[in-house]
Amino acid sequence: MAGIIDVVEIVNSLDYRPKYERTKCLRSLSPKAGCNTCEEICAKNSIQLKKNGITIDDSCNLCNECVSHCPTNALTDSGKKFVGAEKKIYLLCLKHELKDDVDSNFRIECINFLSTKLLLNIYNKGYREIHTNLSKCTDCERSHKLNFEINRTNKILSQLNKPLMSVKEESVETLIAKVDQLGKIKMNQKVDRRQFFKSFAKDIFGKAYEIVPPTVKLQYWSSTSQILEKWQKNEEKKLSLYKIKIDNNKCIQCKACMKMCPQNVWKFNNDDILFRPDLCNGCDLCKNICPTSAVDLEENIEFSERITLTKTEKHCLGCGKKYFTYNSESEKCPSCIWKNYKNLNKQ
Repeated sequence: MAGIIDVVEIVNSLDYRPKYERTKCLRSLSPKAGCNTCEEICAKNSIQLKKNGITIDDSCNLCNECVSHCPTNALTDSGKKFVGAEKKIYLLCLKHELKDDVDSNFRIECINFLSTKLLLNIYNKGYREIHTNLSKCTDCERSHKLNFEINRTNKILSQLNKPLMSVKEESVETLIAKVDQLGKIKMNQKVDRRQFFKSFAKDIFGKAYEIVPPTVKLQYWSSTSQILEKWQKNEEKKLSLYKIKIDNNKCIQCKACMKMCPQNVWKFNNDDILFRPDLCNGCDLCKNICPTSAVDLEENIEFSERITLTKTEKHCLGCGKKYFTYNSESEKCPSCIWKNYKNLNKQ
């Protein structure tokens, strides 16, 4: 029996579909979560949404596009390697008919794989130019969003005074020739004794890494908020990608949005709350779970400050009773706001 169990564990570990970490998935945090990014982005319809999570069936073709777009890194993979040098990477979608000996790292399932999250990861690894051929995108049944993702990425980079990314259109033949040339340069590189053994050790590690089951590998891509936090570690003002808006006439101060936020945008410190809008990744969970629809999000790339919200005592303009609030603009107690909300929804 033990032998059979061991075999089953080995087979499971060799499943190269994206690894799903249920505890990070918004749907596991709340049944009211509306996130369906992975299902929406999957061209093979391999992902099914469940009440408290997702499942990935055997039709998955390992493109890892869902990993690229998942806002909370609930989906992880072993990490795609790109062919590139001198701040440039070379990519072609699988629709291009290429010879069999073309480097597999040169191919991706779809250019739509390049989300803002992934572009920032690529940028963080030193690449500044995406060299590709978009001729197959014109008649593609999938919407081509590369320009939108590049523009949003560059808006973020511009705010941080960093050099921008660009997409260079080249013929397939030119791209293949450049990839072949990169391969030849790598093969013909001359190294001294120390560099040789260093390179040799890297090759051994690389080959060993490839056969390690994906379930023991770490996430290769950082989330957008993780990258921005790293880039702005010592900055007083930090770049926020989303603006969180709370309607004072609807908020009943239940704190569900604060306590359920997977990014810890709100941090409790005794009677105070530290509000950190720069950590928001736009997952919409706060908006989905709010019982009175008081929370809304909009993309708004601008610098913001982390502020401390202090609990204060006020008198309700509705019933005259004392109540505590973290919002200085609040005029009515939670009880009066809730009664008003229910009355409006009865009409």
